[in-house]
Amino acid sequence: MQDATQLEPSNKQGLDIRPTPREEMDLFPLDSFAYEYPGKEIWVEFEIPEF
Repeated sequence: MQDATQLEPSNKQGLDIRPTPREEMDLFPLDSFAYEYPGKEIWVEFEIPEF
């Protein structure tokens, strides 16, 4: 049995946080292509010291 951990609320400042609709983000369309190695797993490991 796991101990129930009470987490603090993530929005302590009471900010109005909501997703931006895609049409408002003016995103550039990405080129896509068939994956060269279907069925094979690729593992990428990196560190981000800021987090």
